[in-house]
Amino acid sequence: MKKYLVLLLTLMLTGAMYSQAKKPTLMVLPSDNWCITNGYYLEFDNQGIKEVVPDYRKAFQQSSELLLAISKINGLMADKGFPLKNAESVIKNINSTSALDNLRSSKDGGSAIAESPVDQLLNQAKADIILQLTWNVNSMGPKKSLTFNLQGLDSYSNKQIATAAGTGTPTFSSEIPVLLEEAVLSFMDPFTNSLQAHFDDLFKNGREVSLRIKKMG
Repeated sequence: MKKYLVLLLTLMLTGAMYSQAKKPTLMVLPSDNWCITNGYYLEFDNQGIKEVVPDYRKAFQQSSELLLAISKINGLMADKGFPLKNAESVIKNINSTSALDNLRSSKDGGSAIAESPVDQLLNQAKADIILQLTWNVNSMGPKKSLTFNLQGLDSYSNKQIATAAGTGTPTFSSEIPVLLEEAVLSFMDPFTNSLQAHFDDLFKNGREVSLRIKKMG
């Protein structure tokens, strides 16, 4: 009897773990374009090659609009049942030897780093899918609308697996969350369906990865 009970509990636990694994973990970040356009970026010498990468820490610390926009997307995705990593919290947990701090020190001398600090940040977050958000507010007299581009990227292969883009209906509201929700809402079902279909395929057939060999300069 005990053997059957143990077997039953094991099957129930396995089933619970399987069902929990069916939803990909997401993390929402501002796109490179949005960060660079708004002045939130860093430059560094990576083995003789000048690179420009988003400075997410500065963006989250200084842009209230970014916090509001990402909070709204986080909420919309959570409503669809997708677990989320909070990008701001991940960044805060990076210690003094983190990617971004190493980046700042590497600008002033020392060994060049062979791995992008953004890659290191994503490695620490361990999100299955990165959602890159770009938006722009349009003014039409007293009314405003918001144009957005939301891209779902597989964090291991960097392939785009889902996209949603459009412009909301002009409104008298000027609040970013309101404008963003009005613009994004009608695209959410197809977008999340594409995310889920991709993750279901990974769950069935395995994950594609990119292999990179890195060295210190």
